[in-house]
Amino acid sequence: MPAHLIEIEDLPFVPSWFRDLGTDWVRFTSERLGLYRSAVTRMAGFLQELDGRHVVDLCSGSGGGWLSLLAQLDDLGVGNVRITLSDKYPNLRSATYLARESGGRLQYSEEACDVVRGAADGADAYTMMLAFHHFPEDVAVQVLTRLTMQGRPIAIFDIWGPGVLQRFPRAIGYLLLPLALVFNIFVPLLVLIGTPRVRPFRWSRLIFTYLLPFIPLYIWWDATVSILRAYDQDGLRRIVRQADPAKSFEWQVGLTSGPGPKALSYVIGLPR
Repeated sequence: MPAHLIEIEDLPFVPSWFRDLGTDWVRFTSERLGLYRSAVTRMAGFLQELDGRHVVDLCSGSGGGWLSLLAQLDDLGVGNVRITLSDKYPNLRSATYLARESGGRLQYSEEACDVVRGAADGADAYTMMLAFHHFPEDVAVQVLTRLTMQGRPIAIFDIWGPGVLQRFPRAIGYLLLPLALVFNIFVPLLVLIGTPRVRPFRWSRLIFTYLLPFIPLYIWWDATVSILRAYDQDGLRRIVRQADPAKSFEWQVGLTSGPGPKALSYVIGLPR
């Protein structure tokens, strides 16, 4: 079982403006690194199976890599979809930017959507990008169970976890945290270098990166904890079996073909 430490962005008392600065960074890095490039083919095949073209993206943060993903899907001729972004803590400060840059295809729901309690109705399909690792296994089963009850196709892409780490007891995972922080020591430096390029521009981003450097530390912690939380293929298959014991969906679980961290775990479910 993965070690489930707490990411700062998941804490309910964190101010929304501060949380948004972190999720903005996730979107920026995923686009600059081409993180979703290895998922384009899988996503294109998933979209081609849909009866409609309205996708509700769950746990969207600042929109993840949808801007770059839509452009790549356009190149494959399957980008004619409308995406509604949703989150328990909606990043409405980025909503206007995302809508403008996507030509209106990315719209952010102003209503808070707690996917643990249920997803929004009216979708032709659901997606979740780089967020599934935020849920402990029992909660992940609950989330996937609720999504299958909607009877709509589901596509989940996430960072992949090192399988050996996930087989350790949780206490050992905690002991490994200092080593993981040292391994990720370059993250704050990357934040300092990349911050001026993050959009939309915000003075608060500059202030809390350079004058009061809380943002680099926040991103460093969350990035490290994400590594420890991420599920391996065995863990994902176990979650799928528990969430859909009746086998009402046809499931695909695997790893996209990409170099190193650009490979993503995926769980794709289509109603039978």
